[in-house]
Amino acid sequence: YNHISQLSQLQAAQNAFIQNLRSNMGKDRAKEFSKIQHVSDRFQDKFDDHVASWESILGEIYLVGDANIRALSRKHLASYWHGFIRISGAGVSLSENTKASGVKMTLRLLLRILKGSPKIQSPHKHLLFQSLIPLHQPSSLVLWRDQTALLDLYHEPLVQCIAVLLQKEPCWISPTLEALINPPIWTPSTTPKIILLLHEIGIFLKLLPPKSNLPDVWPSLFSKLAFCMSSDNSRMSEHGLQFFRNESFQNFFLMDIDTCLPQLLKAVVKREIPWNPTVRKMTYNVLKDIYDKQPKAFAKACKLTGNNVSPPDRNVVESEKKEESDNSKSKRASKTPDFSLKAGMGNWRPPKRNNTDMPPPTRR
Repeated sequence: YNHISQLSQLQAAQNAFIQNLRSNMGKDRAKEFSKIQHVSDRFQDKFDDHVASWESILGEIYLVGDANIRALSRKHLASYWHGFIRISGAGVSLSENTKASGVKMTLRLLLRILKGSPKIQSPHKHLLFQSLIPLHQPSSLVLWRDQTALLDLYHEPLVQCIAVLLQKEPCWISPTLEALINPPIWTPSTTPKIILLLHEIGIFLKLLPPKSNLPDVWPSLFSKLAFCMSSDNSRMSEHGLQFFRNESFQNFFLMDIDTCLPQLLKAVVKREIPWNPTVRKMTYNVLKDIYDKQPKAFAKACKLTGNNVSPPDRNVVESEKKEESDNSKSKRASKTPDFSLKAGMGNWRPPKRNNTDMPPPTRR
């Protein structure tokens, strides 16, 4: 298990070697770049094979080990995760961040362990709230150029592990959601991480039992989602509006529509129309669906918020027609000026001259 913490150093050494090769390329840069890229791909394949073989070895040790060996294995895993949380933190790195090199492998190993456990016990609760949820805290990026969150490297097996525990113990869903939408996990300034958290929250909402009551975390959860819907970042706004396709979210929204709908209107109805066409279309579909289901609540919420919003079907159609007519008028009115020589000459043409008026050619 000590070797797991050294995987980040191994990958960092590989990246440094490749970077050194790229910085010392000669005249034929295209040919040398293809060779260096081939070496980089070979290094990555070997590294992935090494991690996969190490995961298989640790899995077999846990499978054939007795209770003491299994307890020691779980202790080493928790120690590695806590150490990773301490050194990850936040910030921007110009070189590739390799701190999470072994986290994905350990979470896949944990997923195999959780699927084999028949019952949920008190250590599982400690595992969820003291180890798995804190793994969401890193807010740094793998590489600033790619805008990839460090959490993205191991987010999929992390969500799978938490989902296994929540399926067996649904009463932990509300505390889990509350932990995800509060600091230090929820950092609005890191858009790639927020998008991952929104995806995860949508998965956990689907795990709630049907016809369940409003969770305690619902008011603060909806305020966070409304903030995402009102964001100028199109990706964050789209992922926030996609929650209305979630059946559990729709049921909770309709149960608390008198409180949530005014907050929603303040978030999505703005003076300036969203620049992104996908966001405009999704906003229209959400408002139209709410108006069709609850027209009285929709009118009441418009009065409370002071938004003179007519039914979405008429409002959007009229605005779209007006926008099309304005665009056509502006196109006719503001033509692109022609600065060519022909346009500057207009109807003027050079005068015709007879051959007799022309001077004789000069001899050299």
